[in-house]
Amino acid sequence: MENRRYDYSPISRREHIEWPKGARVALWVAPNIEFFHFDMPIRGSGSSHVPDVPGYSLRDFGSRIGVYRIMDVLDKFD
Repeated sequence: MENRRYDYSPISRREHIEWPKGARVALWVAPNIEFFHFDMPIRGSGSSHVPDVPGYSLRDFGSRIGVYRIMDVLDKFD
């Protein structure tokens, strides 16, 4: 396996990793943050410039509610 960024090393030859507090697993949360214009329709749904309130609210769920639910869950395991 050639890679210009780092040398290949099989997992059996790597150093043992010790996570903080003796944890066995590490988790990296990388939320996808998106932006949608309120007055633009979803692609393929027509060319109307009338605000699509139901469509916008579905697409905006993550930034209004979802991100806070994720933070609450992560706080439990801090």
